[in-house]
Formats: sequence, structure tokens, C-alpha cells
Amino acid sequence: MAIIRAVKRINFFRLFIFFVLTAYATLLMLSIFGVIFPFYKTWFSYGLIFISILLVPRFISFGIDTNLWAGSVLFLCGSFGVIRFYENISTLYSLAGYLFCFGLSSLIMFCFFRQIFHLKIFTFMLFSAIIIFVYESGAISLIAFIISLVSVFAFALFFAIKTILSNTRKV
Repeated sequence: MAIIRAVKRINFFRLFIFFVLTAYATLLMLSIFGVIFPFYKTWFSYGLIFISILLVPRFISFGIDTNLWAGSVLFLCGSFGVIRFYENISTLYSLAGYLFCFGLSSLIMFCFFRQIFHLKIFTFMLFSAIIIFVYESGAISLIAFIISLVSVFAFALFFAIKTILSNTRKV
């Protein structure tokens, strides 16, 4: 009985993928020919949003945490890309925004699964985004920016290696 339910889910997702990709292609073609808003100018960001729409229901049905993380990253980055296009955000602010998107998706993973590793990722991405934002605002110099950003990434690398080594089997 479980196999039949799994096959039904897989067939449903195949149809769902076909529907979402067809909708994306249709919107893209309509925008190229000028029927709807200029969708083609931000096609990549909208593509990220459509792919995230494909991943999140797979998390809901199968409970795969990677689909939730990837879906939330793609949705947040796609949404930020659309906002960036219409608001004309500078490059460094955009970098801070994209880093914060990765951090926010890790915070979502922490809230769902209580994995400390994702809380650490959120913390380091938040600090990095704040440092970039403060530098772009002109509150710190280039030297202070480089030193603080390198120190945040060094701490992040140290904690990542420590986490990987603690979760690796000893042979």
C-alpha cells in the first residue's frame, strides 16, 4: 500500500513539474512578445522562484530537509533579484542582501529541525551582511571592512571544520 502511495506522489509531482515549467515558459513567451509586464528582463530571478515552487511541496510530502533549504534559498534569492531590479540597489547592498537570503534560509532550517549548524550559518551570514551594509553606508574604512569580514569568515571556517570533524566517524 505504501508503494502505491509513493507512486501516486511521484506521478503527482511529475505533473506538477510539467505544469509549473509550462506556466513559466508561457509567461516568458508572453512577456517577450509584450503581452504582459517585462518578465523577460528578470527571467532568472523569476526562474529561481518557479524552481523553489517545485521544491517546497516535495519537502511537505516527503519531509526532505534539503528541499526546504534549497527551496527557501531559491525563493528568497529570486525575490531579492526582482526587488533589486525594480529598486536599483547597488552591488554591495545586493551582495549583503544575497548573503542574508542564505542566512535567512538557514534560520528557517533551524526553526524546523533545530540543527545548530544552520543557526551558526545564519549568524555568520547576518554578521557578514551587516559588515557589508555598514561599509557601503560609509561608517567604516576599507581596512576595517576587510579585517572584520576576513575575521568573520575565519571564525565561520573554524566552526565549520569543527562541526564537520565532530560529525565524522572515527575509523
